Amino acid sequence: MADNKLNKEQAQEIITLIQSGIIRMPEVFEKLDNYGVKSEKLENFKTQFITQRYGIGFEEAMQVFVNETAKTNIKVIAPTKYDIFFSFSSSDKAEAIEHVRNLRKCGMSVFFSDDELNKSAGQDFVDKINDALKHADHFILHCTPNAMESPWVKKEYKLFYNFIHLHNEKRGFFILQGKGFNADLLPFELQSVQVTLLADIMKTLNLKLPEEEIIQKLTQENTNLQKKYSKIKEETTFVHQELAERDEELKIEQKQNYTLTAQIKLKEKEIEQKKQEIEQLKTQAQNPQETNQLKNKIIEKEEEVEELYGEIRKIKEEITFVNKRLSEVKNELTTERNQKYNLETKIEQKQKEIEQLKTQAQNPQETTQLKNKIIEKENEIRDLKTQIQKINDELILANKKLSDAKNEVVIERNQKYNLETKIEQKQKEIEIINNQKNELQTENKNLYSKITILENKIITLEKPAIVTNTQTTGKNYTETINGVSFEMIWVEGSDNFLFQDTKRIRLDGFYVGKHLVTQQLYQAVMGENPSHFKAPQKPVEKINWYKAIEVVEKISKITNKNYNLPSDAQWEYAAKGGKLSKGYQYAGSDNIDEVACYKNNSKEKGEKHADYGTHIVGRYKPNELGIYDMSGNVYEWCLDNYEDKILDQIPTNFSNPLWVENTLIDSNTIINKNRTKNDKFRIVLRGGSWINYDDWCGVSDRNGYNPTLDYNDLGFRLFSFVSAKSL
Repeated sequence: MADNKLNKEQAQEIITLIQSGIIRMPEVFEKLDNYGVKSEKLENFKTQFITQRYGIGFEEAMQVFVNETAKTNIKVIAPTKYDIFFSFSSSDKAEAIEHVRNLRKCGMSVFFSDDELNKSAGQDFVDKINDALKHADHFILHCTPNAMESPWVKKEYKLFYNFIHLHNEKRGFFILQGKGFNADLLPFELQSVQVTLLADIMKTLNLKLPEEEIIQKLTQENTNLQKKYSKIKEETTFVHQELAERDEELKIEQKQNYTLTAQIKLKEKEIEQKKQEIEQLKTQAQNPQETNQLKNKIIEKEEEVEELYGEIRKIKEEITFVNKRLSEVKNELTTERNQKYNLETKIEQKQKEIEQLKTQAQNPQETTQLKNKIIEKENEIRDLKTQIQKINDELILANKKLSDAKNEVVIERNQKYNLETKIEQKQKEIEIINNQKNELQTENKNLYSKITILENKIITLEKPAIVTNTQTTGKNYTETINGVSFEMIWVEGSDNFLFQDTKRIRLDGFYVGKHLVTQQLYQAVMGENPSHFKAPQKPVEKINWYKAIEVVEKISKITNKNYNLPSDAQWEYAAKGGKLSKGYQYAGSDNIDEVACYKNNSKEKGEKHADYGTHIVGRYKPNELGIYDMSGNVYEWCLDNYEDKILDQIPTNFSNPLWVENTLIDSNTIINKNRTKNDKFRIVLRGGSWINYDDWCGVSDRNGYNPTLDYNDLGFRLFSFVSAKSL
């Protein structure tokens, strides 16, 4: 097959469409055919994708597409993967947003329809939901009355729970308790999932808990504060010691400052004397004959000025030393010290000028110039005096800085006091939380005590002696065990039954119980009654699949007849009315209120209402065969393992199909005792129950559940494979 590949623009267009979810792989293949793209490897991949629809990863599919359709390499971006799919009702949006915000603070990528759906414009709503569910690691159902009534939320949790979580338990399914939650909100298939708070979910996912660990965090914070308090206390003690030492040092430094100030005053007096001598020199300079003497005097004065400069340098060095000591109290003095005038540099400049004066003084004619230089020297001495005053001002500023340092110590003491106050507040908060914790523990103990008392009040009735009797009326018959009778209705078989409105199969005739197994009949056979809603003529409930198998086997042994549970197909055939079927949606009518106990006329009445829970069998209209309660009241266990694609496995006109542990067999050949207890598979449940809406109670609706569960909406109905001719 000759290869014909796309150009880069065409390939990038299709990849973008796939990644955005606008088109799917079958549409991609159609689009490639329209472009005339052909490749032997691409055709093989197309066949493999169709036969194994979900067996090929997205990245693998894209790599084959790129290699076999594009002339140039194109980077393929993997689809968005979410840590959590958050399912909620828009009526509870505010509460849901708060939960999602906390999850995202912990680093979780959360699919939240309110904001995530806008990121992939062009993709229809259902495809967006399905794509997010497919790529989410975990699912959180925000369980509120609004959410459980939302058809969108129902579709989301059913899809993730039944098709993802039950096949891969690592992809967690969590029920988050929302506002207005009560246990009756949960459908039967979710009653095995623990309802929890967000803190518990975050703990399971190894995230930081914002609420449950508050006691531990406050205790840890208190410990840290105590440590910090001890450290501050030690530091405060050290600061007190250091301040005491600094106070002693300051006293010494203040004495030094007083000494230096006195020295400066002495130098100022000497400078005044020099000024007077300079005035005398000016007078003498008026006589030209005294030039040489002036020169000598100038030299002497220069030497004296130099000595003054030297003494000023020493004073500066001492002041610098004092300022250095003060900088240990506050480092800011370093910057101010660097801003002082550089007196040494100026003195060096003046020395160079004096050297020039010496040279000029050798010329007698320069007397006038010397006088001018003397005036300049006077000005320089005046400047030096000003600079000394500045140094004195800096000493005063340094003392102020030291005072500021003492004030900082006072601030530290105040901070210590604030920390002590905060510690006391935290200790009070911990005490309040501990009290609340103790109250909750006491309340839990009281609840457990009440449960124990209620359990102890259950009276275990003695097992009665077994007495049986059988009466036949036409093809139907009535069986009596220990004085409790039950009627079995004959259902004529069919060679062309449309199972699940899709597959034609053959069914042999069989008997089906006119009513669900009642509590009265169960008590007569088993000597006990596990039901929650107790009444003799109400259906027995809280029965798991293994217990139902045990009961039918015991009835078979007592009556010497072949009783069992129905197969999936047999139940549906009987519920639809067999050969008398009129095509009703529910068992006996298109109006569910005529034939069924379901959520609207039971659960929604409220726990205090007499109709809350299961209803007496036979209260509603029967179906075409005269069978009661095949829609609603309690779910009915079947024999089959739950298989989504069972219709694909059943050949046309297969006789009495029964799906047992991935094997299709004839239901007439089943032996229950050979079926192992394996809680990993699910068993078919049919008919819906008192806690379900009408969309779960139709004659074609089917569901699957773990066989070990025994909720108060799980019961069963007797079937028998004995032919009508043998009675």
